[in-house]
Amino acid sequence: MALQFGKTVDPAVVNLRRFERLAGLVGLDNELVVREVKQTVREIFDVWPGLLPELPTPPDFAKKLIERWDRLTLVKETRPAMVQGHSIDEDDQSAAAKTPR
Repeated sequence: MALQFGKTVDPAVVNLRRFERLAGLVGLDNELVVREVKQTVREIFDVWPGLLPELPTPPDFAKKLIERWDRLTLVKETRPAMVQGHSIDEDDQSAAAKTPR
């Protein structure tokens, strides 16, 4: 990150709570901001993995980028299954949790 966000330039510590706080500071609805952040992260993971093999980058770039994603708190909060190597969406997890066993 080139600019400070929530008193940090370390992307590994940027989390949903920082976006909630920012929303409150500027007078936006917290739920709306968090929903948009989550949607943006989901869209990133819908697009980026398919683009990685096509990018004109050094051979180890994709591996390094994926390893970096694994360390980002925001990714863990938004797409926990993605970090663990699964493709379960958050909505699927919520439905599974509501299903009686």
